[in-house]
Amino acid sequence: MVKDELTITELHIPVARHIQTETPNWHLSPQDNLYLTWTSHLSDSLYGLNYSSLHNDTFTRATIISTGTDWFVNWADFPSIAVFPGSELNLLAHFLQKRPGDKTYDYDVKLALSRSGGDEWKVIDSLHDNAPAEHGFVSLVPFSYDKILAMWLDGRAMISAEGDHNDHDHGSGSMQLRSALVDIQGGVSQPQIIDDRVCECCQTDATMTPKGPVLIYRNRSNDEERDIYITRLESGQWSDPKPVCEDHWKINGCPVNGPAIASINSQLAVAWYTEAGGKPTIKLSFSNGPDLNFGPPLIIDTKNTPGRVSIAWIDKDRVAISLLDKDSKESPTTSIYLMIYSKEGHLISRNMIAQTSALRKSGFPVLTAHQGQLYLAYTSISQDNKTSIKAKKILMSQ
Repeated sequence: MVKDELTITELHIPVARHIQTETPNWHLSPQDNLYLTWTSHLSDSLYGLNYSSLHNDTFTRATIISTGTDWFVNWADFPSIAVFPGSELNLLAHFLQKRPGDKTYDYDVKLALSRSGGDEWKVIDSLHDNAPAEHGFVSLVPFSYDKILAMWLDGRAMISAEGDHNDHDHGSGSMQLRSALVDIQGGVSQPQIIDDRVCECCQTDATMTPKGPVLIYRNRSNDEERDIYITRLESGQWSDPKPVCEDHWKINGCPVNGPAIASINSQLAVAWYTEAGGKPTIKLSFSNGPDLNFGPPLIIDTKNTPGRVSIAWIDKDRVAISLLDKDSKESPTTSIYLMIYSKEGHLISRNMIAQTSALRKSGFPVLTAHQGQLYLAYTSISQDNKTSIKAKKILMSQ
């Protein structure tokens, strides 16, 4: 096993101890500032979306973006925030809100907008149409001076002619992948279908490159192969989606295990989970030049991984991956590992940096890099089943 000298510092998140928290998510703004969002369980069915920014390893006072008793909060589909490129006073956030009625998976992507640097927030219209269906797994990317690009899974085609659907099953149609632009007034424009048949509940992920935004997601073929696909938005149009790697993983259901992508200049790195061949596996692949062509994938060394990957470039020569792995399938706990690879695909180090519960409610650890340092956030579960988010700064030896 390769190990590296790491200095890990736990960062204090400004949350009252009695408040349960979950679903952390990072955002690095176009102005090079780091934000953390999370969900707070305030009381009974009341939830809140909070954020804080990190300065000199200290989080600012937590700000509540919105609260609600009708939110759809789950371990895999988490809220986010994004800053408009033109000014850090302008911010956009998203969360999920249930529709009235008894359909578990009828919920909308709600947007919240601030034009005061986060001092005041206004919930604006939904990101999508008014269909009573499942919508979520959103990726937000700062796009232009006054616009943010939103990409999400959209279940409007899964509704039958009678206006009903079979909850989380396939219904009469397929889950779609869609995009739209959101401006600083909250207007939603230029809606597009990116792919009309995708996996129903795997996260999407996106990154901005010199040639435009790149989106990665799990596709779903007619014969139920669910591999990782990639596309780029150029001149207002999405390129034809194509596989990063043809794993040919056939599964009659969604694995709830989306891919992760990161870019530096024109170089892309993608990590993903697959069980093609019957073995849980995490793969890593690098792009060959600025086009969306990838080399043969590397197999990440794991034992009993449930996946849940995140990825970030440390600098132009090194990329970091976080993932979950267990010593045994039956273990009630799982370890969060950090792997660092060179851009040529050589393993530099492999370290266990935290432990958490193996339960689904521990969610997805998220990794980001800022000014050559790594930051990890994840959900911890106490012995009395209470959730709390943690954040760590990771320094590496040079």
